[in-house]
Amino acid sequence: SGVHGGLVILEPRFSSETLALLLNIPPQKTLLRRHLAMAFAALVGLQAMQEKREYGNATGHMPLTTTAKVKPKKLGFTQFSHLRKRKPDEAADYIC
Repeated sequence: SGVHGGLVILEPRFSSETLALLLNIPPQKTLLRRHLAMAFAALVGLQAMQEKREYGNATGHMPLTTTAKVKPKKLGFTQFSHLRKRKPDEAADYIC
């Protein structure tokens, strides 16, 4: 299993520390964690790192944990009904 790139870049709480936890790198391996932090910063870029730092320094910051449970928002099919192509013989007017 892996980590989705969108989560790495777009989630402001995802940091090199989170990645180290996911990779099971113990806190005592400081040189390895420092190397991972440098590679992580190079991977996500300056702008994303700045946004992650600003979010981390904000009051009320809750760090992302490896055991966090997130319930995704369910999308209904009604939001996409306008994208469906209608057949020429299909009536757009409803009787009821």
